[in-house]
Amino acid sequence: MNAHWILIGEVIGGGLFGGICGWNIPRVIQPWCQYQERQLLIALSTALLCGLMVSRTEDPLAQVAMGVLSVGLMALTLIDLRTHRLPREISYATLGLGVPWLIGSAVMSGDHYRVGGLVLGALGALVVMAGLYLISRGGLGDGDVRLSPLLGAYLGWIGPAEVIGGFYLSFVLGAIAGVILMMGSTAHRKTAIPFGPFLAAGTLLVIVLPSSIIDLVTFDILNPHM
Repeated sequence: MNAHWILIGEVIGGGLFGGICGWNIPRVIQPWCQYQERQLLIALSTALLCGLMVSRTEDPLAQVAMGVLSVGLMALTLIDLRTHRLPREISYATLGLGVPWLIGSAVMSGDHYRVGGLVLGALGALVVMAGLYLISRGGLGDGDVRLSPLLGAYLGWIGPAEVIGGFYLSFVLGAIAGVILMMGSTAHRKTAIPFGPFLAAGTLLVIVLPSSIIDLVTFDILNPHM
């Protein structure tokens, strides 16, 4: 019972953190785009996201890291949707503010392997996305490449398969959205579609959803041994 109430308190705390940060997101991203008219909606959405993310771990340090990631990805998604840009300032700030908490969590809990997974996840994601950026010749933006180490670090902290699953889901979601837009005659093959929101969505889904659901939509890519 005590653990149950502790979890509820942590989720509420995460929601309050997200709500406060979300309320200030329109002001922070004002140099890139305007969202003042949706300030309340952004605050509520960020609060919900932070609450969900915090609920996925019992470690207080990791919970702070998940809250930072939630706020950072919310800000980046909003900017990318309107401007097709992922500002390096926000990507790097989220990385710098969030990753140290993950490292601290791994060290304090004795799960030192997570630090290696974090580093390898970040490097692997950067190398793959940079390669795709060069091959696609404009299909991916440099902002997507700069965002990839952040996502790879968080997913790698969980496990190497999650890195694969998160980016796999991102590309699947992006492809589905592109097909839907073309079917609705609102886009064509050369229409630029912001990919940052799909990178964020793939990462968040792998973290938030139960592994059984993720295995279903990724065809067990997270559990290749099964």
